[in-house]
Amino acid sequence: MVHHIAWSFGLALLASLAATFAVRAAAQRMGVVASPRPDRWSKRPTALLGGVAIYGAFVGGWLLFGMREVAGDALLVVCASAMFALGLVDDLVQLKPYAKLIVQISAATAFTTFGASLPWTGNALLNQGVTIFWIVGITNAVNLLDNMDGLAAGVAVIASAFVTLLFVTSGQAPLAIMSAALGGAALGFLVFNFNPASIFMGDCGSQFLGFCLATLSLLSAVDRSRNVLAVLGTPLMLLLLPILDTALVTVMRKAYRRPVSMGGRDHTSHRLVALGLSERGAVLLLWLLAAIGGAMAFGAHRLPTPVAVALLPGILLLLLVGVVFVAGVQVYRRVDGPAEAPGRALVPTLAEFAYKRRVFEVLFDLAALLLAYYGAFLLHYEGELPPAAYHDFLRTVPIVVTASELTFLATGLYRGLWGYATLEDTARILRTVVFASLVSSLLCRWWLGPLEFSRVVHVVAALLLLFAITSSRVSFRLIRDWVVGRGHGGRQTLVYGAGDGGEILVRELRSNPGFALEPVGFIDDDPHKVGKKVLGLPVLGTSQDLARVLDDGGAQVLVISTRKIDAARQKAVEAACAAAGVEHRTLRVTLGPPPSAAAQQAPR
Repeated sequence: MVHHIAWSFGLALLASLAATFAVRAAAQRMGVVASPRPDRWSKRPTALLGGVAIYGAFVGGWLLFGMREVAGDALLVVCASAMFALGLVDDLVQLKPYAKLIVQISAATAFTTFGASLPWTGNALLNQGVTIFWIVGITNAVNLLDNMDGLAAGVAVIASAFVTLLFVTSGQAPLAIMSAALGGAALGFLVFNFNPASIFMGDCGSQFLGFCLATLSLLSAVDRSRNVLAVLGTPLMLLLLPILDTALVTVMRKAYRRPVSMGGRDHTSHRLVALGLSERGAVLLLWLLAAIGGAMAFGAHRLPTPVAVALLPGILLLLLVGVVFVAGVQVYRRVDGPAEAPGRALVPTLAEFAYKRRVFEVLFDLAALLLAYYGAFLLHYEGELPPAAYHDFLRTVPIVVTASELTFLATGLYRGLWGYATLEDTARILRTVVFASLVSSLLCRWWLGPLEFSRVVHVVAALLLLFAITSSRVSFRLIRDWVVGRGHGGRQTLVYGAGDGGEILVRELRSNPGFALEPVGFIDDDPHKVGKKVLGLPVLGTSQDLARVLDDGGAQVLVISTRKIDAARQKAVEAACAAAGVEHRTLRVTLGPPPSAAAQQAPR
């Protein structure tokens, strides 16, 4: 059976390569191309209908190696074929959104009626309704994710690989053949779709891939012998990226009074590019996120339930921090219009929560506190919680949460800004966590009396919580420094002075692309700094080496950042820049007079 899976993948891959090449040529001849638009990312006319190649290659691989194994899987292919046909018509004649939604609901209803629906709740009809919502939602999420070269196709390849692995390990070989064929078809298309793309999949590809991934991810959790987390969490984690991206776009567009169905450059990929990543870098980073989601889904099946319950939500919290950071990137302005009635507007964006209302910060700390306390129990009992220990955990957790949160509030933990965390903030976090751990431990023993678990649990919980809160507070600054450290492009710039002024100047140039200056190195009069690095940039030499550095380094601009430069050296620097044809500037920081002084100086 394993060789059937490999053959299905290989055939679909080869067929997709050949079919995509042929479809691209045909689409260009017929003029079926995506033209550049203000709300789209493409910058040149690009062939459409790549989904035809994906669909044909998938069906070929499945017919030869999958259909003869189990004919019941034909229902999934039939419903997915309806999604392909819907997308193809939409690519050619532009259907209304409600028309597409009706067909999507009909296909999802047919699949759940005669196929499968997972036990999300205790009611069969409600289970079917939730499953229909899942299938339609993921189908459209993958469609929305198709917003940058190679993104949707790459995510489909990654998700298909993990779905295939789950099917193989759970003994569902026929479904593994189907998912392998889907991955091969998407991979063959990806060769032509990766940046710079020469063909787009169109709605016929994204609708088809979305429906297949939605249904296959549900079927991958059919093995219900493991745990409830594997059944309910596997589909969510397998398709983590399209879910997060769709949630982000929906919340942000609602917050800025924009239609969710309209196109736009406000997806996660676009925000990463706005931060300074290249298009390829943004796509590769999102592929990594998709792979993390797949690994989490696989771990939900393989890890013991107590461990999975602690580990997977912890990873989700880390990812949520990144989403909140990306949500703060300005990609559009609020649309002018009448103020919405009280209670009608969607809740503010996650970024606004984190910055203004502290709600996100409090909720994050609450989740981190629960995970740290639960994780401490797991570590103390080596991954398995005895009934007595679990009972003590349930008894003490309300006291720990209440005492810790009140301590956080009283000690001023929520006064800092995540994007500007300092060593002082870290020291405050340390004092707060230690004090909160001490208070909660004493209250538990005083209120409940003797407990089965050791006080070491509180110590371990404090260490885990300290790591979680500290890393969350410095995360925004670390992400920002990493992103801006990559530069925004511009004229290559040397900075004269590798001290405090040089550090301030480099950070400002990196974080403000409006200057169009890209720092490439330092010049400093201290010979001991030569060869060292400051903010990742090398100190290339002293003022004595300036002429050589200007000739060899290709710098176009030199900016003097230090005030510790005398007139003679200033003239020497200017002369060296003039000889090398390099523009020179001087950093100046000025403070205006106070309002009272300004009023006194104003003419009467």
